[in-house]
Amino acid sequence: MSKSDDIALEYVIEEFREFVNLVRQMREQQQIYFKERTKESLYMAIELEKEVNKQIKELEIKLSKKENSEEGTLNEI
Repeated sequence: MSKSDDIALEYVIEEFREFVNLVRQMREQQQIYFKERTKESLYMAIELEKEVNKQIKELEIKLSKKENSEEGTLNEI
């Protein structure tokens, strides 16, 4: 792998870590909501879920672009 591929891979790994952390936060907030059943905890859980869904959609778009590209390098992610 080239240096630019290494950098791109590091970027993808960091993005994945951030996504996993966001999902973890969402699940924790959902558990809080199911325990407390407050409007505030529901609101926070919903907002985190919206952000998770947004990131999933963005990833689907990036992957679609990568699949449709001719080169298919990590730099496009």
